Amino acid sequence: MNYIKSISFIICLFISFLAKAQQPVKLMLDKQANDDMTRKMQSLIALYKYPKQPFAPYSVFGTSAQGNSEFNVKMPDLTGYKDTCFGFIFFGGADNEKLKGNVFTLVVQNKRDMKPAIIWTDKNFNLDLTDDGNPDTMKYDQPFLDITFYDKQNKSAYYTCRLSRLDLFKNAKYKMLVDDYYKGHSGNKIFAGSVYSFKEQRQNIRAADYKVGNDSFRIALKDVNCNGYYAEPGIDLILIGNYGQEELGDANFQIDNKNTFFEKNAMRFDVKEIDATGKSLTVELNTGAKLTRQLNTGKKIPKFKFSLIEDENKKIKIKKYKNKPTYIYFWNYEQTRFTEDTIALRSLQNEFGSKINILTLNYGETPKELLNFKQRASIPWAIGRSSKPINDLFYVETFPSGFFTKKRLKLTHANISPAELLTLLRNGSGNKN
Repeated sequence: MNYIKSISFIICLFISFLAKAQQPVKLMLDKQANDDMTRKMQSLIALYKYPKQPFAPYSVFGTSAQGNSEFNVKMPDLTGYKDTCFGFIFFGGADNEKLKGNVFTLVVQNKRDMKPAIIWTDKNFNLDLTDDGNPDTMKYDQPFLDITFYDKQNKSAYYTCRLSRLDLFKNAKYKMLVDDYYKGHSGNKIFAGSVYSFKEQRQNIRAADYKVGNDSFRIALKDVNCNGYYAEPGIDLILIGNYGQEELGDANFQIDNKNTFFEKNAMRFDVKEIDATGKSLTVELNTGAKLTRQLNTGKKIPKFKFSLIEDENKKIKIKKYKNKPTYIYFWNYEQTRFTEDTIALRSLQNEFGSKINILTLNYGETPKELLNFKQRASIPWAIGRSSKPINDLFYVETFPSGFFTKKRLKLTHANISPAELLTLLRNGSGNKN
């Protein structure tokens, strides 16, 4: 009788979890995040020396074009200021006819010395720098400056651009290439130089952490055209990443007019509502939907080639591993569970290394870093390098992610952790052909 009561209690708990998981959940997107493109992007906001007015519009900037498209700007009092430069900052919500999508920017004291640079931006998009409030300042040793632009009709819709500078004493070759490019493509404008311009990092991703059952991940909205709106169909994106990590993975899903959804670890989530200005996102787990981004169990895994860290030039076909059950584990240093998974992998190798293949594929670290790790930690299993095309074949969106196959590389378990596989094998359920 007690046994039956226990089983009934467990079933009730499971049903309760499913019911709770399938209710819409509103997530407040109050965290800033980046994707790979944001991290790697070194877009330059080129600054030019200011000799006189009028100015050429951004659409013909970098050429010698002149004519009716030129414009004048109402300037603040520049008495006593030197080293004056101008340029344009991208903002998709800027609605000025001459500079649609760009904001006129004026910088004085732009010598990067003890005097701070003073920066006016045309926040009203009316080519008048006297009605935008106080200018921003940036000290010579300040790591960055955030400047925020608001939609004129809706102050809840805004976009922040993060300005920083190139290091005066590093990356000389890169700076020389940039200088040569702009000097050769600036028409009759005088380029101030790469070290006197700004690096641009777009703060256009808002995120929240989400837990559902035993799974957890970070979900975000990306304002692709940087206009302060995050729910434009066919333009903006939903991004998925590891729980608690600022940089998101490669998985992205385009926002649709009618049926927006995303998939994560063999689960589908329907998007019920998106706040237009990116403040919140409401999702619901859909347990009955057919998944579109997963490998099918019972089928062979995709064919691919990879290299082991000991020899980057030698490509190995995965079919080399077809004679034994194989565990393929995608990972990187920044993942959650790194220590726990490494311990479980070592137990897998010690207990079942003669019966199964263990192949770990790293995404993000250099061969030198991986070789040092393997030698320092005395890693006995194979470490190879993954790539975005390989990740895409397996629909790997976040790390870690594991796949277990029978002989002949037929998939039996997707998204299985080393600890879960260890339990499976110890129970005798996973090493069958």
